[in-house]
Amino acid sequence: MSQNPAKSDAAAVPASNIHSVFSPAVSSSDIHSDTPELDPLLSTHPDLRIYTKSSPHFEDVRVLFNREITTIPRAIIRPRDESELISTVVFCTENGLPMSVRSGGHDLHGRCLIADGIVIDMRAFDEVKIVNAGENASGGSAPYAAVGPGVISGKLLRVLDENKLVTPVGWCDEVCYVGWAAGGGYGSFTGYYGVGSDQILGARLVTPSGSVVDTDADNDPELLWALRGAGLGNFGIIVELRTKVYPRPRALAGFLAYPLSEAPTVFANFETLRENLPAAFSGEVLVADPGPGPCVMFSYHWVFDGENRQEGTEFLAKMRALGTTVVLDTVTETTPTEFAAATAEQFRTPGNVSLNSVAVADFSPELADILLRYPPSGACGVLFHSGHGRANVPNPDASFALRKKHLVLGIRGMIKLSPDAESKSESEALDARKAVFEWAATINREIRERGLALDQGYWSFTSSEFCDSLAFFGEETVRRLTRLKEKYNPGNAFPQAFPGLN
Repeated sequence: MSQNPAKSDAAAVPASNIHSVFSPAVSSSDIHSDTPELDPLLSTHPDLRIYTKSSPHFEDVRVLFNREITTIPRAIIRPRDESELISTVVFCTENGLPMSVRSGGHDLHGRCLIADGIVIDMRAFDEVKIVNAGENASGGSAPYAAVGPGVISGKLLRVLDENKLVTPVGWCDEVCYVGWAAGGGYGSFTGYYGVGSDQILGARLVTPSGSVVDTDADNDPELLWALRGAGLGNFGIIVELRTKVYPRPRALAGFLAYPLSEAPTVFANFETLRENLPAAFSGEVLVADPGPGPCVMFSYHWVFDGENRQEGTEFLAKMRALGTTVVLDTVTETTPTEFAAATAEQFRTPGNVSLNSVAVADFSPELADILLRYPPSGACGVLFHSGHGRANVPNPDASFALRKKHLVLGIRGMIKLSPDAESKSESEALDARKAVFEWAATINREIRERGLALDQGYWSFTSSEFCDSLAFFGEETVRRLTRLKEKYNPGNAFPQAFPGLN
């Protein structure tokens, strides 16, 4: 088989995500030997990139950010255009081959890989197009971005920045934007703009039957409502997401950190501020060890809108007074894009990860006590996604349901890939992983046992054992979502899609 050049811009993608750029050649003999059931598909699309276990590239294409995930699919198929995608999806549906959808590979629970099934790898769909107001076919007056499912957040921000625009994204610049937004989407400036799902204007997707459906506010608005928070595979594969963009503002942004020993005081003082947080402020929290020891770190991000510069400076002074000892202060005037680039590095290094998640109402004394008793070390940490500002404004046009005052905790036990980790013996490495995984599970368990957990949670962070569609979304929302799934995906072609609607 000939090797076709990649259809993407390699220079725009960080090295650790380089396999999202290249689609190395495949061997038809390997495919026939491993998966003869795919021969008819290959005969109609002889250049289709199908990777099976005999391929020398299989592990490079299979591997996820979380190296703990060792799921082996029957095959990984990387379509490079819509025609290849439609043929692949229809073939798998008609032949009863279960599918999963993979883009950036940052679901830490590994739900983008399906054991003995077919992984549809969408990383070649990595185009960003800025549609200006004059080109807006739907008649809208504002520009928007048309984003492919293989576009990582860092690339999206860079393209927007070149056009003096911005849109909310998550913390890690290698997370693919479409999956982040369609699942809800928290980030460092969602307080001002709203969560990722609230930015979605429309979408184009391929259903299991091969139909191409385009939805926006005027065309199948019920499907658009569903994709805004529950769009991770239940209705088909998104091939384009159209999202709001905004004029790029200046911002006051950086990190403030206090010793973890001050957590009770810092939490109590911040709770007082949370009673009336300004929408311009987005304040995510990370309990981690950035170097000086375990800390409570605030991501301070204040969007200047032309009239609130003084207010942002005054609010920063209040944040600097949450505790008695500030061990880190990097807050300065910048742009959202510059801030995202400066903070992304700490989230790029892969490793073995156990992610536990739970939602709580507030920074309570009981929560501070638990974190003090189980301080983080190494790459471990507890990330707090904060639901406030525009992120909490109820949106009847979105299925994303977690809108009340809340904090989503991502409790990450992690051993990063490093020369030091690789030099350990197998037993030493196993003991180290066991210790950090138990650390994360213990915090999660104690929060739940002490009655601090909310019934709702964030599906993208939460392991299957703690996911409850009715609790997370509500009975009426689940009823509507299930009805749509029966319309577009009646055979449950993507059994690991979430939220679960079976």
